[in-house]
Amino acid sequence: MQRMQTPEPVNAPSAFAHGAGSRPQQTPYHSPDLRRQTSRLSSTTLSQLVTASGLNLAAFSDEAAERKLAEAAL
Repeated sequence: MQRMQTPEPVNAPSAFAHGAGSRPQQTPYHSPDLRRQTSRLSSTTLSQLVTASGLNLAAFSDEAAERKLAEAAL
């Protein structure tokens, strides 16, 4: 086994532009429209989730909700 030669001196890495515990000066701004747009689920996606979970899609219809409200009022 041969002994390896020591490598040439290496330059120190450049310093960070910020401190280790520092935070950004300003928070990123996302307009309310963009936040809403990405948080919505399409009706197709919702129906696929219901189908995949094995639930009855009719139980989540508007008519079923109205029927439950009417029953609760009695």
